[in-house]
Amino acid sequence: MKKSEWASLKYMDPTKLLVGMNELFDASGIRKYRNPSDILLDRRVREIAEDRRCAIFCHGAGQALGTKILFAPYESADYDYVGAYQQNGSVQMFPIQLKQVVPDRLNSSTCVQHEISKLKKYTDAKDLVVAVHINRKVHIKPEDIDSSGLKIKELWLYGELREDSNTWLLLGNLMAAGCNAYTFQLPPHNSFKADASGAA
Repeated sequence: MKKSEWASLKYMDPTKLLVGMNELFDASGIRKYRNPSDILLDRRVREIAEDRRCAIFCHGAGQALGTKILFAPYESADYDYVGAYQQNGSVQMFPIQLKQVVPDRLNSSTCVQHEISKLKKYTDAKDLVVAVHINRKVHIKPEDIDSSGLKIKELWLYGELREDSNTWLLLGNLMAAGCNAYTFQLPPHNSFKADASGAA
């Protein structure tokens, strides 16, 4: 992993990105469709969809862990993004690999455990944080998840608690002895209107 290159990446604020995308969805009228987020499944906007998923994970993990986690795309290796946060006055950075369990209507043959088992292909990833977006209705018990044989640092699962809800659930770290469950809210659409004319 080329950690020396991470410092020069352009990091994004996940909360601001989510607010901007929410406002775009509202302004475009996309929300009137039954499954509005399906537009992000089109290959032509794949990068936007991936950025949104990473932003949701970093926003939620930041709330759960009590810190601001920024992220930057980095696809030159076996991971998609680099996360960064401040701890004791220094910046800590880590690689993030995103995965997704897609809706049943798109692929009914897969499941959460199947997607997790595929992570065994990462054989030299002791620093890797994997975040799996559960994009379907499932009932998950952390004790039923088999993470044996995985050679990654952290494994997190996240998804909406209810359809069309701003409340999300984050489970992790599934590679540790104890796994915690966190709930978090996506930012309201007008979170940054007050400082729109101020400094970024």
